[in-house]
Amino acid sequence: MHARWNIVKNLKRFYQPAPALQRFCSQAFVDADLSQTISKLLQEDPSSLVRDELSQIGNELRVKVTQRVEIMCIGLATAAKYYFHERAGGKLFRPAVSLLMASALNVPNCESLRKSQQVIAKATEIIHVASLLHNHELGSVVKSVKSVMGNELPVATGRFLMGDASCAISQLNNTEVNDLFAQVINDTVDAERMQMDPTPAQCLSMEYYLKKTEKKTASLISKSCEAISIVAGNTDEVSMLASEYGRNLGLAYQLHDDLLDFTGNKHGIVTAPILFAIKEFPQLGEVVERGFSSDDLVRADVDLALEYLGKSRGIESTKQLAQDHANRAKEIIEAFPYCEHDSVLLAPIHVSSSSSSSSSSSVPPIICCNKIKLEFSVLPNLTTIFEPRMYASRNIITKLKRFYQPAPALQRFYSHALADADLSQTISKGDPYSLVRDELSQIATELCEEVAQGVERVSPELAIAAKYYFNEKARGKLFRPAVLLLMASALNVPNCESLRKSQQVIAKATEIIHVASLLHDDVLDNADTRRGVKSVNSVMGNELAVAAGRFLMGDASCAIAELNNTELNDLFAQVICDIVAGERMQMHSTPAQRLSMEYYLKKTEKKTASLISKSCEAISIVAGNTDEVSIHASQYGKYVGLVYQLADDLLDFTGNKDVLGKGVLSDIKHGIVTAPILFAIKEFPQLGEVVERGFSNPADVDLALEYLGKSRGMESTKQLAQDYANRAKEIIQAFPYCNDERVLSSRRALMVLPSMATRRSK
Repeated sequence: MHARWNIVKNLKRFYQPAPALQRFCSQAFVDADLSQTISKLLQEDPSSLVRDELSQIGNELRVKVTQRVEIMCIGLATAAKYYFHERAGGKLFRPAVSLLMASALNVPNCESLRKSQQVIAKATEIIHVASLLHNHELGSVVKSVKSVMGNELPVATGRFLMGDASCAISQLNNTEVNDLFAQVINDTVDAERMQMDPTPAQCLSMEYYLKKTEKKTASLISKSCEAISIVAGNTDEVSMLASEYGRNLGLAYQLHDDLLDFTGNKHGIVTAPILFAIKEFPQLGEVVERGFSSDDLVRADVDLALEYLGKSRGIESTKQLAQDHANRAKEIIEAFPYCEHDSVLLAPIHVSSSSSSSSSSSVPPIICCNKIKLEFSVLPNLTTIFEPRMYASRNIITKLKRFYQPAPALQRFYSHALADADLSQTISKGDPYSLVRDELSQIATELCEEVAQGVERVSPELAIAAKYYFNEKARGKLFRPAVLLLMASALNVPNCESLRKSQQVIAKATEIIHVASLLHDDVLDNADTRRGVKSVNSVMGNELAVAAGRFLMGDASCAIAELNNTELNDLFAQVICDIVAGERMQMHSTPAQRLSMEYYLKKTEKKTASLISKSCEAISIVAGNTDEVSIHASQYGKYVGLVYQLADDLLDFTGNKDVLGKGVLSDIKHGIVTAPILFAIKEFPQLGEVVERGFSNPADVDLALEYLGKSRGMESTKQLAQDYANRAKEIIQAFPYCNDERVLSSRRALMVLPSMATRRSK
């Protein structure tokens, strides 16, 4: 924090603020109590500069949140929209800050950029509302969702909204923004844990309280402001300024809320005024330690605490601390780059937070900013970011193999495996799944029992749809959890129960995200069957399938956030972003892209391989392995994912519907061009003309199959899958030396799995 603050102060030496902003800030600084300044500001509505946009955002949130779910999930839709209705809707303070920050940093203004920033503003408000639904201490002027609808539905709705916001952010296709919002969810979950389970010493610690507040309140505003700056293409320094502004703004906002708690509502939570009072009257700490939990003592303890507070300077000290953070926020705005743009407009923001008492209305001294000119630069696209990293990773793997000597048993197995052109003999010698069968059975049971737990009574339709593919009849092979559990065993030395539990959480979250993607895929493909049963969309409709998918995305995100690991949170945020990007690539490709093998493999990497790749990396990270080993794990997962999809492409032409559990020739009938067809086009370019027509005519499907039969498309696809399988096995060889038989057995299994995937029949 101090380092960031020093950067801000240093930057001020180089940035000359706009004259109008300088005058306003100077006026604000001279008021020790900013009530005079605020009273002047009340004559001007600071949000007037974005009033039309706020109105539009408010309407869109009211209308579009769960719009497609209302018919099938009335309970969920009602709960999700509860705090977006006009009567219960908030002040849209966070979207207002985001939009004003956008205006302060976007020069020249760009409509498409502004649309992206509006998405950020809406997602910010959705996450805020989701956190309110999870928060048991709501201080609204209307009844809370919990008091109206019970505990289960608000929790389910909060997770649905988290998933909804995550999907919206992933549509922006910006890795940095995705990571920021993943961190917001992680901070929100972590802060709730801090509030619910503090030690007695932590209850009395101002440092602990401020850390919790930074995560619970300030993080969302801070990361949103930073995201606004990032999508505008600003420098890291300017984005850091935006983040620091939001952080100080959020802290000032919460401290003001603490003051209102004693002038309006009484929640009984230990906040800044009480903590400051304890410094003057340590005996108040004994009252706090009793926790205000005894029915007989709670009234007396509250009265006693208020008595000590009245004698102390707790209220004044809290007000001063809020003022300090407000002043820091204003100083940060001063450090924004100089601008002489004609549209420089003063846009002071004030926060008004009304309590339930009509006589209680106070406004904290928080000031936002104006339009400031910055050089507008285009963000590098994802390929320029990731492709160098991919090649660099490959080089690291090659170099590491020189230093890592594989265990002799593993070396013998590896040599034997490579010697088999057809690996069926090797595979028949052992079942890789057998090493983790008990855990897989446990995970399958937990997924069936825990997904949508507590939602059945309040939203039975959503619960049925969310659990549909976890029930025994429609359950999948659990291939992804199997890979992850084997990876965990291959890297964990020594074994640790708490670590294994965390890795099981990752395995479950991975399967949940996979199922969520299947729900959305079936809607896009209008699929009738999945896993040998009718698909969710064909049984319950597209709307409910989409809602269940988003709920599951939110459920998985919250599960990962519970692990309280920033790197993991970022990885799974990227997974969701990649899945959405992969779907977009499939749905909106140009004719040239549809005929490109490079484009197809890039789409496959995002749509299928990313989930296994990032999950394997997560397994390695929580085990405390080095970056190099985690890159190994990630690359292994990527190649396995590519192998799996290429095998799926083959099965679409050669599989049996009854064995597969879904229709054959599904891809080509939906106009989806896969590897066998792309290889066939290289031999018969005229097939490209058929592909470009989109297979809307059944005769074109027959013609394409005829060309495919004449070509080596199937053989080439099989060979490509085998090449990726061999790469995956080479990576396992580069794992650090170990002579533990449990570890070696898992590594052998990981070497067998890729080739098993190339030969699967379902």
